[in-house]
Amino acid sequence: MKFIYLKEDYQIINDFSNGLAMAKRMDGRIGFLDEEGVPAIPFDFYDDNRTLALSPCFVEGLCAVVNAEGKIGYINPGGQTVIPFIYDLAYPFLNGYAVVRKAGKYGIIDKKGGVLVPFLYDFLFGPVGLDDPIYAVLNGKAGYIDRKGQTVVDFEYDHTSDGFIGFFNGVTFLNKESTLLLVDRTGTVLYSFLKGCQPYPFCFEGGYLALAVEDRVKRRLCFLTPDMKMDDRSLPMDRMLFFDEEVFVLRYRNETKILHKSGKLVGKGGYERIGFAEGDGLRTFKKDGLYGYFDTDWQVAIPPAYIGAGPFSSGYAFVKTRDKVGVIDRAGEWVFPPCFEYPSSFKEGIAVVCAEGGYGLLKLK
Repeated sequence: MKFIYLKEDYQIINDFSNGLAMAKRMDGRIGFLDEEGVPAIPFDFYDDNRTLALSPCFVEGLCAVVNAEGKIGYINPGGQTVIPFIYDLAYPFLNGYAVVRKAGKYGIIDKKGGVLVPFLYDFLFGPVGLDDPIYAVLNGKAGYIDRKGQTVVDFEYDHTSDGFIGFFNGVTFLNKESTLLLVDRTGTVLYSFLKGCQPYPFCFEGGYLALAVEDRVKRRLCFLTPDMKMDDRSLPMDRMLFFDEEVFVLRYRNETKILHKSGKLVGKGGYERIGFAEGDGLRTFKKDGLYGYFDTDWQVAIPPAYIGAGPFSSGYAFVKTRDKVGVIDRAGEWVFPPCFEYPSSFKEGIAVVCAEGGYGLLKLK
């Protein structure tokens, strides 16, 4: 590994994406560094907490930045303006589409700045470059539209900021008059959940939807069948710890149970936390206050020995000992001793690290 110390002080440096990293100088100005830490795009832009949070940069060749007047536009990797600075808020592009906000209203544009969905909406959110409908709020009511702005699910639902947004397995959750509903992509209401029932956007194989049901006696993990009936089976639970596309993790009486989407119990024990499976296949777990790693078969690949642990990427992960952070390989061996202040991760073979005295770049090659 190669370490490059950056002589100039920065407030923050984002992860690398498409060969560049967005950086914020001590004077608050925004620019971009190349893979050697050299400024590649001048520090001519500004930060008001609207663009640094929307990393990665230069997705599909464009990056949203803020000018001196506080307006957002898009530049290319050469630093040239491609879409003018006329927006209040702008998100990264996905398959040629991006959600933006102008004069307080949301719309969707293409990579030339052409308006695909007019600026009518109080809020837009979703994978605009995919086929799934896009969550929208119009005149205070929530519904879904497609990428052409056509209404898919009528605007008759309550907009809540703390609920699940988006479709999974062709369905979504929406609230109406304090009732939580399961709605499909045609807008048809499939199921009305009773009070005390908490559904999760997780489906077991066969289309069984996971939901927690709480009555006067206990809290249980239950299953809603594809024909919208409560399955006879249930599991006692105190709380849900974690779920992703592969597993559902629950806690009951100080024991953690890990359920695979097939319904099989793949692990149990006193785990306090389970992490996402990253590209390298290993995922973190926390037990007795220390972090280790599971392999893809849910066997302990690296025993718990760290105060903190990050995801593996390119075969390496950042882990924290008592007061410093270092890098280990998939065998748990140190490849860079603990000397950094904060955890990081490798993106495009480069990790942005903070050592005593300032930032640096740790390169795999």
